[in-house]
Amino acid sequence: MIVMDFLINNIDRHLRNFSIVTKNGKIIKFASLYDHGLSLYADIQDFELEQDDKETWEMIDECKPFCTSHYEQLELIGD
Repeated sequence: MIVMDFLINNIDRHLRNFSIVTKNGKIIKFASLYDHGLSLYADIQDFELEQDDKETWEMIDECKPFCTSHYEQLELIGD
């Protein structure tokens, strides 16, 4: 999930839009990912995407729920 959100720049992941599949009270797996409506820079203006400076891209790189940057969230997962 964290890698997928990084790849598509999903800025609206929160604790109510991912799920787990259970059977007889036991966790089986994560459910398929959903709610990608604010991904692929959907809320960013064209002129912002055309910028070529680190500060603009750091401002655009926002995410949740575990960290505020996709790069920070990637550090939470192992190799």
